[in-house]
Amino acid sequence: MKKIKNKRLKFYSLGLAGTAGRYYFDNPKNKDEGSYKLSKAETRNFFEGVSVSDFFKKNNHEKIDILKIDIEGFEYDDLEDILENNIPINQIVLEFHHHFKEIPILRTLRYIIKLKKAGYKLIYKRIDDFTFIKK
Repeated sequence: MKKIKNKRLKFYSLGLAGTAGRYYFDNPKNKDEGSYKLSKAETRNFFEGVSVSDFFKKNNHEKIDILKIDIEGFEYDDLEDILENNIPINQIVLEFHHHFKEIPILRTLRYIIKLKKAGYKLIYKRIDDFTFIKK
């Protein structure tokens, strides 16, 4: 994304989390995979998390056109933050992680229903990837 030269596109490389704080991750078992799993211990692999609402307010945004979320289980907290704070987002593209043993599929279904009640329409689904657009 950093290589794309388009003045109209703003890309922020940061760690979204339901709440601000420091989050620790274990290295992926397969280095080619690139997915880090949340660690139960403090490691040198960490990021400073920021909530969507805090990011939105700090940067004085009026709306977000597209929000891409693939954050290894944190998506539920971020969706809650987005919905509670009524953040205006035109399109949400995300991967749900209900395939993690600690995340039941019912949690994903609850958030799909919450998004629909908030005026989002599901326009794409492939395995765990979903795209919602605001009606």
